[in-house]
Amino acid sequence: MDRETGRQETAARHIRMAARSEKCWTCGCLHRLIRSLRKQQSARDFIAEDLAMALSEAENHLSPTQYDCLGCLECYPAEASNILNLEAETEPASFTEKSTGWPPLPGNYEVLGEDAPIAICTLTETSEFWKSLVSRGVSGVSIIGSLQTENLGIERLIENIATNPNIRFLLVCGKDSRQEVGHLPGQSLLSLARNGLDNEGKIIGAKGKRPVIRNMSKEMVQHFREYVEVLDMVGERDIDKILESCRSLLTDRPPAIRKSLEVKIQVRKIPGRLPDTATLDPKGYFVIFADRLQGLLTLEHYTNEGVLDTRIEGRSATELYTAAIEEELVSRLDHAAYLGRELARAEECVKTHRVYVQDGAPEKGQRMSGSSCGCGGL
Repeated sequence: MDRETGRQETAARHIRMAARSEKCWTCGCLHRLIRSLRKQQSARDFIAEDLAMALSEAENHLSPTQYDCLGCLECYPAEASNILNLEAETEPASFTEKSTGWPPLPGNYEVLGEDAPIAICTLTETSEFWKSLVSRGVSGVSIIGSLQTENLGIERLIENIATNPNIRFLLVCGKDSRQEVGHLPGQSLLSLARNGLDNEGKIIGAKGKRPVIRNMSKEMVQHFREYVEVLDMVGERDIDKILESCRSLLTDRPPAIRKSLEVKIQVRKIPGRLPDTATLDPKGYFVIFADRLQGLLTLEHYTNEGVLDTRIEGRSATELYTAAIEEELVSRLDHAAYLGRELARAEECVKTHRVYVQDGAPEKGQRMSGSSCGCGGL
């Protein structure tokens, strides 16, 4: 057995334990692991059979995410991710999104006012926790939200805070992830504020899985460390104590004048767009069936002459599109995107016992709309 196969088989054991642990089914840790591993699989075209089977087993148990991270002492997805050295995912925007103005980046937060001097980070708490803070009438706070990862998450937090010259304090509270091999965003954020980065961009003293800052200038990090005072209330979940700390900051420690920071855009931003017309995939098109009673998905592939040549069955969207790609039934990227979207819809309908109706694509030459895909599907 070579080293790479051994690593994958070890990771597979952790994924199977997650698949058999009901609390993992609705946890963001497992969802993110599966998405990251599937992306890596597509990029390198190699995955051990044992790991592939473990992934399918875990995917068959997935349910809609109910929490981002439970902070378990032993996190099976985190163990597997660490063994495979998977890159962390960008945190999804789930509450407030802004594309212009402040904050510059979307994230899991709520903006209360740009002129206030305090920002609150509630770490891995759910949005319900910080919504309760808002409902209590917290004063002096400009933005409040969560933090899930010790790399990309911290990068987004710093940019959103450092670009507001009014913010002088960052209060870090709520539960941090407690697993031995985990993200530990709170501990990593405090380490960054106290110690900064080494020459390789790693947060000095951080104990997270991969506390490396790759997508942010040292100038931005130094600006944050110099002008924003980070207050350690990690583990504190008492709303009254958090509110009292905010009041103390406003009375005992008046905010200092902060210079603004000009952000240099390093990432190309382009608007999404629709194609002008539908283009058929030379390989043919797909018809999808969702059997709610048996929990089974069926994917039929037809040539563009209407001849059925392949039928694929499985219980998850990933099983079906993986087989379709491996069998070279898709040749266009827009067709692959359409297939993934429709299979995900069909899988969700099976899980929720709703009727699935496949989204139709326009005829060739017909202008596209926002709800259709010109890639040969019915």
